[in-house]
Amino acid sequence: MPQVSPTLANIKALNWLNSSVSFYVVKRRLVKKSAHYEVLLVNIGENIQQNLQAVFQRRLSSAQGVMEYDFNTVDQDDNLLTITTSETDFQSIVDTITGIDPPEIANSQNQLFDAWFYVTRLYLPNQLPLFAVRRAPKGWATKKNLGAINLIFSSHMELVLEDKAIFKIDDYFDFFSYAGTIFIFYKNNFELDLNFREGMIQDKHDVIAEFEQLNVFQSTDGLELHIGNNLRLLRKIAKVKELGYYRDSEFLISLRQANEERNLGLEYDDDGLLIMTAEKVELILHFFTNGRVESIINQELFDVDAKRPVQN
Repeated sequence: MPQVSPTLANIKALNWLNSSVSFYVVKRRLVKKSAHYEVLLVNIGENIQQNLQAVFQRRLSSAQGVMEYDFNTVDQDDNLLTITTSETDFQSIVDTITGIDPPEIANSQNQLFDAWFYVTRLYLPNQLPLFAVRRAPKGWATKKNLGAINLIFSSHMELVLEDKAIFKIDDYFDFFSYAGTIFIFYKNNFELDLNFREGMIQDKHDVIAEFEQLNVFQSTDGLELHIGNNLRLLRKIAKVKELGYYRDSEFLISLRQANEERNLGLEYDDDGLLIMTAEKVELILHFFTNGRVESIINQELFDVDAKRPVQN
């Protein structure tokens, strides 16, 4: 099978309305904040296959470009965010679906209740399979919902379309994985689907421990409590860890010099250590992402959350 370059143009050039479709539900359980997933294959009728194909084709056609996934919130507009599949929990789910031993087949509606998300596998001859994911409505509620495909198990243990809905499939997907790359339609759901918040919480613990080891701050007391589970601050500290500027002694020296020359609002003690206060936490994290930039055109200063290096 050819290795197709996972570019948006490649994917959009294919007609997914002609694909064969498999459908899976995924259940999640947390063990010591680590996610474990159970994958079930669900037999679906041709009508549902066609609906899923159409939903994906419609969402894909609206995508206009791609940007690399960034922890910090950005306005995606019609762009998709990308991240390598192996960097996420979804790799284990792909491995389960494509493994030698196929997932168990669901044979009762009770097995579908409390699903975490569902996966639609789309396959075209001589192409790599594509896996599209959508977060399942809470408990897969029984109420009808406009804009949703309503499903019920038939006597043949196959999900079919019905007027009386037991489960629903939304007219949307959160993300899809193709050729080792995840393309994200809806960032918040992607992070929720794949337990990214817990990963960011672990990043918080790791960074605070490094702060203490590197003797960057006078004290890190209260930092853990102040950040807590605040998603905005968790995003920032995850980005701090990813960039790693706090490990660069020259960066830290330059930051202190810039603070003296431009009055950035940071405070240092007599030993040159940063003073951490609740009021300064977000400001310090912002500078540790190198988030203040100056225009080369008119020297205006900007605070930015998401940025991309300029390629010469």
